[in-house]
Amino acid sequence: MDTQASDHAKLAKKHKVVESPYPIGSKVIIKNVNRQNKLDERYEGPYLIHNVTDSGSYTLMDKTVDKFCKKHYEIQAVLDHKGSPDNYLYNVHWNGFDDLIENTWEPVENFDSTKHIELYWGRRGGAKATGKRRLAPKTVN
Repeated sequence: MDTQASDHAKLAKKHKVVESPYPIGSKVIIKNVNRQNKLDERYEGPYLIHNVTDSGSYTLMDKTVDKFCKKHYEIQAVLDHKGSPDNYLYNVHWNGFDDLIENTWEPVENFDSTKHIELYWGRRGGAKATGKRRLAPKTVN
């Protein structure tokens, strides 16, 4: 039994086996296993420990996630449009921003849904978002 314990101690020391888990929220770096030459970085990180799974592995979170995370703002109304029918820009009034200078011109791709665009075109008299103008009604005379 002593031989087994000493062998395990040597293995744990050589492979840097951690007996107690790192606390959640600790900063860690990991070895770059995709390193191809000596100029590539040896380690990646820092990462924050987000969670410890039941099997003992760690869930890591990159610190830059908060910096590059897209924020979603709520649209109060679409006020106007400009541009050609294939690529309109819409003047958006944002919820919670009352100053008109805070309105922005946004392409259709930046909208989560077309609900506000459809409401805008409905207020304009039924013209379609495709840019086709509504034809004048045929006269009876």
